[in-house]
Amino acid sequence: MLTRNLIAAGLVLALSAPAAFARPDKGPHFPPEYDLNGDGSITSGEVTTARTAEFTAMDTDASRYASIAEIQVWLTAKQTERFTALDTDQSGALSQTEFVGSATDKQARKAAKVFKIGDTDQNGELSQAEFAELRPVSQELIRLLTALDTNDDDRISLAEYLAEPAKPAR
Repeated sequence: MLTRNLIAAGLVLALSAPAAFARPDKGPHFPPEYDLNGDGSITSGEVTTARTAEFTAMDTDASRYASIAEIQVWLTAKQTERFTALDTDQSGALSQTEFVGSATDKQARKAAKVFKIGDTDQNGELSQAEFAELRPVSQELIRLLTALDTNDDDRISLAEYLAEPAKPAR
């Protein structure tokens, strides 16, 4: 069960993570919603604006720090938004077609595997509860906190959240 959840969490994260991920061959990759003016390119100003809005949404107590609890609530809300967006027929469950969406080739194969792993009752669809089980909150949250909390105070400030991700050691 733990192995299934870890594999699923990693695959879901690879397919639809809201945060930026460094791609060594192409540089930083940001979600398309960061293209605030819709011109097809994402400027550093758009990244700062989008990430500031994300951080503000996370920091519900306006302390200027995002705690683990606040990040968990935010990630859960983002996941619910993602489920709703994927559920195009508004059935309250995701078909494999809805889950895979417009993905092609390798990404579609990964999505199909995640779907199969997540469909724990093997009824051919993901309920919102099954989709929630794919949530990579615990392991991803620890990775995120470790990567962004540069002063090791177990909180993420806006400055830490906006900082350029550190390059991995080679």
